[in-house]
Amino acid sequence: MKEEIIRKLDEVEEKYNELTEKLASPEVFQDHSLYAELSREQATLEPIVKKYRQYKETLKAIAEAEEL
Repeated sequence: MKEEIIRKLDEVEEKYNELTEKLASPEVFQDHSLYAELSREQATLEPIVKKYRQYKETLKAIAEAEEL
């Protein structure tokens, strides 16, 4: 996969992780409108992040298989 695409996907994954952390904070949890906004944003990124993580796991499995 092209480096630029990988870089973008890494950024999306990082943003997803940041949103997950924010959603776990008590301050955000108490602000219902902010919580809803961040939840929506996280939900839009989730399918992309899941597929990207599957892709990385597949690459890892291929590399391990090639070592055999």
